[in-house]
Amino acid sequence: MSRGRALAGLLLVAVLARPAGAAPEAGLWIGDAAAPVVASRVEIRVAGIVARTTVTQEFRNPSEDWVSAVYRFPLPDDASVESLRLKAGEQEIIGEIREKQRAREAFQSAAASGQRAALMEQTRGNLFTARVANIPPGATVHVAFDFQFLARFNGTGFELRLPLAVTPRFFPDAANAPGTGPAGTPADAEERFETPLTRDPSRGPWVELSAELDPGFSLDGLESAYHTVDWEYRGNGRYRVQTREKRLPADRDFVLRWWGLPGAAPRAFGFRETAHGSDYGLVLVLPPSPESFVPQQAPREVLFVIDRSGSMEGASMNQARGALLSALGRLQAEDTFNVISFSDTTHTLFDSARAADLDNLRRAADFVSALQADGGTNLLDALRTGLAMPALAGRLRQMVVLTDGAVGNEQGVLAAIHRDIGDTRLFTVGLGSAPNGLFMRAAARAGRGTFSYINSAAELRERMEELFLRLESPALTDIRVVQADSLDVRPRRLPDLYPGEAVVLAVRGNLPDQLQLAGRIGDSPWQARVPLALAPDGVGVAKLWARRAVEDLQVRQRAGGDSAALGDEMLAVALEHQIVSPVTSLVAVQATPIRAAGDAAPERAVPGMVPHGMTMGLNGLPATATGAQLRWLLALLLAIAGVVLFYAATRPPRGAPRSV
Repeated sequence: MSRGRALAGLLLVAVLARPAGAAPEAGLWIGDAAAPVVASRVEIRVAGIVARTTVTQEFRNPSEDWVSAVYRFPLPDDASVESLRLKAGEQEIIGEIREKQRAREAFQSAAASGQRAALMEQTRGNLFTARVANIPPGATVHVAFDFQFLARFNGTGFELRLPLAVTPRFFPDAANAPGTGPAGTPADAEERFETPLTRDPSRGPWVELSAELDPGFSLDGLESAYHTVDWEYRGNGRYRVQTREKRLPADRDFVLRWWGLPGAAPRAFGFRETAHGSDYGLVLVLPPSPESFVPQQAPREVLFVIDRSGSMEGASMNQARGALLSALGRLQAEDTFNVISFSDTTHTLFDSARAADLDNLRRAADFVSALQADGGTNLLDALRTGLAMPALAGRLRQMVVLTDGAVGNEQGVLAAIHRDIGDTRLFTVGLGSAPNGLFMRAAARAGRGTFSYINSAAELRERMEELFLRLESPALTDIRVVQADSLDVRPRRLPDLYPGEAVVLAVRGNLPDQLQLAGRIGDSPWQARVPLALAPDGVGVAKLWARRAVEDLQVRQRAGGDSAALGDEMLAVALEHQIVSPVTSLVAVQATPIRAAGDAAPERAVPGMVPHGMTMGLNGLPATATGAQLRWLLALLLAIAGVVLFYAATRPPRGAPRSV
């Protein structure tokens, strides 16, 4: 082979190897072998619907060097984190709530000074980051923290959902571009982050979980939806639940469900707490019977938005196709519809909504069945495309979004929904074993719709039947507290509710003996009363109120409120109630250095488990990396091959004289 032909071949390889425009997806990489390993012990104590939880994280440094650990992990949507304890040997250092930047500076200073330190930050509403500085070679450090969250009514009983895995987030290139959110809001400059993943069970993270359950009524059933557990009745209405595996892979949500004997569960719960010089109350009211929700009479226009991004590869994509095909079959002849699919790009079945006749439904079924998962999760463009379609007069317009919620620009998407949703009702369906529930719940709330989970194929039919009932029924609207003038009610604006959903609110102020609620179902009035005079004490109710107050302030930021003033108010609430928030963090610092001052030990990210059911691709890369990241891998392999070919073509034949 001549030198000229070899050079031409190398140039051809270089052209072929050039990436096709897209950079590797941010937020997705594989953790290194020397990273610290984490095992967690979770202890939950449920009283009624309040779940007080203690998590002890064990950080083990397997390397021969000093390291600092960074670990991102999920918590429930409404978790209020309140305390932090750093343990090393017999010593325990108690953390303090500080303004976020000051807490970070204190941690960084301690790390550089050779002190042991821990930092707990809220990266997203349901995603937290723990940092532990200066872990000695081969040593183990324990970090414990406490939080509380609520069990939710699921239509037939109650459900406790503890997320254990993180679905990688996709950050579109335009995530921070102008127009994704009002100026000065978090939507303008969201913090990007990387989520290291592993499918090696020996790398962890693992979890051991136990729960003490005191529901307040006699049970007819108790089950763990996705994990094997042992449970026993302890007497006095209390139950003990324990995961059978002691080293459970943290690759899917832990879900515990219980339901009462017929008539055993009260229609309303009330809890009280006195703290910070005020009275606080937490109220849950079970919904009216399904018969109270008379089906809608008006024809509907339904826009189905389906996620076909790489993170959906595997079980989630199958669930999405099945759910959408089921929904299409439920449309009535007088309805109109359209289907929008999205990944990096957005595709629509029709240019506008079409009649739900047999021919259009057949075309829709072919379109859905052919969908393949690949690329990033650019939900914002899909929502804008759907909301920009002209609405048909005289129809109830509904949008159903089926996704795992793996978006990084959450605030930008939520701000766009607040701005553009109009009269459209938005319903979100979370798919897979670790969906981004907080984001999808917030999106549904902004769109005056509802959020549903489908975690497995076995749940598909039941969950879709629940969704159909909600789509076809009027909401419980205009919900309000009658005595609101003397109370600070959170959320300030109670969302519309659909069949199977309960009213949940927190109040602060001079609590009445009886809280009265009012609203409407269609054209009919609705009311409920919750006795509070003899309500049991609920430890942590004040912090749950504070968490809802912070969420309210974030909603007002997304809607274009004064971001600086709302941020100051958020900081005041979080500091008064001592909770981690977008503007406050927990930091613990050991006074005595354990190593010489100087540069801090290098940070290594603890890998999380790939969520159960997410298909793995080449060389262990998750399916979300099969687009841009695999193009880069292919580029590297082709470049190496080109160099080898060039060397082989230009090397003198064996035995030929060498030039000097």
